[in-house]
Amino acid sequence: MSWNIEGAKRITNDIHIPGRAIVNDPNSEAGFVRNSAIDSSNLSVGSSYIGERGFMGMSISRLDNLYGIPTPEGARIDMGQTRYGLAGDLDNPLKGFQQLKMRFSYNDYKHNELEQSGEIATRFKNDEIDGRAELLHSPIAKWQGVMGIQLQNRKFSAKGEEAFVPPSLSQSVGLFMLEKRDWQRWQFEVGGRIEHTTHNPQATLLQNRDFNLYSVSTGGAWKFMDGYQMDLTATRGQRAPSTVVLYASGIHVATSTYDQGNQTLRKETSNNFDIALQKTEGIITGKVNIFYNNNNDYIFPKFLDNNGDGLADRVNDEGVLDTNGFFLVQDYAQTRAKFYGLESEAIVTLLPDMLNLRLFTDIVYGKLKDNGNIPRLTPQRFGFDLDYKKNAWIANFNLTRVTRQDRVAALETETSGYTLMNVEMGYHMKLAKSMNYRLFLQGRNLLDEEMRVHTSFLKNFAPLPGRAIVAGVRGVF
Repeated sequence: MSWNIEGAKRITNDIHIPGRAIVNDPNSEAGFVRNSAIDSSNLSVGSSYIGERGFMGMSISRLDNLYGIPTPEGARIDMGQTRYGLAGDLDNPLKGFQQLKMRFSYNDYKHNELEQSGEIATRFKNDEIDGRAELLHSPIAKWQGVMGIQLQNRKFSAKGEEAFVPPSLSQSVGLFMLEKRDWQRWQFEVGGRIEHTTHNPQATLLQNRDFNLYSVSTGGAWKFMDGYQMDLTATRGQRAPSTVVLYASGIHVATSTYDQGNQTLRKETSNNFDIALQKTEGIITGKVNIFYNNNNDYIFPKFLDNNGDGLADRVNDEGVLDTNGFFLVQDYAQTRAKFYGLESEAIVTLLPDMLNLRLFTDIVYGKLKDNGNIPRLTPQRFGFDLDYKKNAWIANFNLTRVTRQDRVAALETETSGYTLMNVEMGYHMKLAKSMNYRLFLQGRNLLDEEMRVHTSFLKNFAPLPGRAIVAGVRGVF
């Protein structure tokens, strides 16, 4: 029998920043992001019985969060989540099968949106059951693989003056299979999945929706010479629209938006192609991956300009069009889209088993059918890491440059780039067989840069924290 206990407590004040929180507002307070304080705690307990042919375990975890939404409206979220889990593996369960894996979880989630006065404006509740079973079969004609089933049942409700999504019941069931085979310097892989998903809103004038989905994939890895490998992958997949994009109608406080769903949205179908080149041996190793995604019926939040002023529409607390309103209007739309880009990294061994240099970059482009940019695209990043390890000591130095994002969608604002510098030192202590501690000292955003995340809905109200020094201890037992 084995046991595991983990817990954490975090309390912060409003975060410090080098400039002003609100973009282009000289009257906003400098030096702080108001209403960004966090009070968070979590605890999890798990136990497993381990036998000769497998194990059976269960766990329970609790997470509580009280945090602010750093917008002028000043709302807060009081969230609680309890998760129950059951898992087990069994070797040689049936003739012709090597292993059975089962996972089951129940998630009880609640959160209240609080007004500045502390009164509850809206109550959200989500009860979700997930189950998954996998059977790993014995090799058949040198093919090794797994087949399985996945089930999900989600009951969602929102009650209050700012409930923007109706209560709904969503269910899905999926069957999948994945097969692999090695042949000389090649490894081949094929897979498939079929799924049925339903959304049943508990409100009049709203349509029940159901979707039949499938996904297929194939790929190969070719070790064309020692220490080098090329990977090719092709996937055709489908995804059902979520309850939010189908049925939302109203103010979404957490993102400071006014969401307008579309009941007629169709399922998305994407065709993905990846090619990667790896170097896996030697003083210098690394990987370059190029990808292309052609998406039919891509679902995205579209900005509107109903008053023709050239700016994205905003509304006030009452949902009325107001150029000074806090809430950005989003209308969920659908069209053909494509994504393409690359990811790469190189690792240089400066001192064997002691000091490594990692260089990295990634960039993605996204275009809609009319050649416009896809909203909230991640900007290009590049930089390097220095990792040091000797005996009980570890250290890391990171410098990352995030470029300005000027490849924006219609009515979307650009976001300035920034340079992030972090350092960390740590010392490991082993006090007993199952007790480990780590002392650490971190320096975050040492250049004290103003950093705004282009993909965030709150980028114009809440930049990332400024310079900070953090010291602490982590324990595992």
